[in-house]
Amino acid sequence: MAQELREAGVSRSSIHDAFCGPRLPQWHVVDALIEILASRAPILTAEQQLEALHALWLRAAEAEQSALASSSPEEGAQAKRWALLLDVERYASHSDAVQMQIRELVHEFTDAVLVSAGVDKAHRHRVNRGDSLLELIDGNVPLVPVLRSLLLKGPVQLLEANRMMSTSMLVRLRIVISTALLDANSGTVQGWIGPELNDAARLLDSYALRSALHERSDVMVLAVTDPLYREVLDPLPASTLPAVFDQVIVETKSGTMVAWRTAPMAADGRGWVEAGESS
Repeated sequence: MAQELREAGVSRSSIHDAFCGPRLPQWHVVDALIEILASRAPILTAEQQLEALHALWLRAAEAEQSALASSSPEEGAQAKRWALLLDVERYASHSDAVQMQIRELVHEFTDAVLVSAGVDKAHRHRVNRGDSLLELIDGNVPLVPVLRSLLLKGPVQLLEANRMMSTSMLVRLRIVISTALLDANSGTVQGWIGPELNDAARLLDSYALRSALHERSDVMVLAVTDPLYREVLDPLPASTLPAVFDQVIVETKSGTMVAWRTAPMAADGRGWVEAGESS
């Protein structure tokens, strides 16, 4: 059955979470599972089951959302998140109208990448910072699918989106991912603060990332903070992620920071290494 779900386009992490995770499975997983099970029951069809089961799933999703909302951290409490930050190269040089189009493109890019990684909207919190975007992702969500989606789908999607724009509107992104133990505090912007988030914001604006785009033709550069690299990336087999990360030293007003930045893309600009698609 797992193989049939994979053939239906459901990722391994989504299958694992559906059967082993504490959260409600995503609907596209349930939908595919109903199709498979209905094909083995000659009396019933998938169409006969979908409407009733979808209504039950919606009720369960609403209940889960309410439970998550009621369990949100109180002031002073802490919760682990993955912080995904995106910033647009030379955003301020565009007119207000163009900036609005670029913001929409970045929102669509982020949604597509996270949906491809199997991240449900219930596990995300978006903070729009004008020229940049922050997504706080539940720390229980597997991060490797997010990284793979960014590295494999991200460049392709940006290239396709840029083909629809004039050359003066080409969008290139600096992207940072950090682990963050965040304090919920209603007195702060959007209610979230934390030292790791501050470090991620400094890395996003650093010369190490700005110079990478200046020196390359790549449509995006991705960096991760050193604690995240040690926790998530360093233990992975070499073939897990379709990119090489080089260590960089970042100078900030708060001191020196170690980070890890993607090496230049392949010559066609559509990604890092061909092996990533089959790994």
